[in-house]
Amino acid sequence: MFPLIFSAIKNAQDRAFMEQFYEQYHKLMYSQINKLTQNNDDAEEIMQEVWIRLIEKVSVLQTMPRERLVNYSVSVARYTAYAFFRKKKRLELISLEDCESVWYGQQASDGGLEEILIQKMEGEMLYYVWTHLKPRDQALLNMKYILEYENHEIAEVLDVKPDSIRMLLTRARQNLSSGLSVAMNN
Repeated sequence: MFPLIFSAIKNAQDRAFMEQFYEQYHKLMYSQINKLTQNNDDAEEIMQEVWIRLIEKVSVLQTMPRERLVNYSVSVARYTAYAFFRKKKRLELISLEDCESVWYGQQASDGGLEEILIQKMEGEMLYYVWTHLKPRDQALLNMKYILEYENHEIAEVLDVKPDSIRMLLTRARQNLSSGLSVAMNN
């Protein structure tokens, strides 16, 4: 049974596409939302919002290859759930780290092709955002989180005061986060 909202789509081709999209991806999206909420009422509410968002992007969805559709649909479901938690002030109860550990833990045990494609697409999105960061932000984040330099070592390399490294790292993380937010909304 298709969501009632599909009847609001005026273009018959768009409606047929969304019905086919629903048949292919609704179980996958619902399972991702249910992993995060553990509450069927909340999951249903989030799914309704997901379909509204997807219908708004039907022309974009029709041009995407299948592997991008998988990634896009799961991403919309997950980020709509996160927005739902923030809206209800429940994000503190379900930390982002817990959600991600459930997601990646389940992904590792399932090992399905769709899950692997989703992880690949998210990696590509991170790479895209990373390449558009300022070189200094890239260097800071790389030294701190990849090379695991101490703050005083980073300060020596960048020729700045050691006391300013924390603020520089905070700004670099914020720039990366905003870039990811923009990329997710496009």
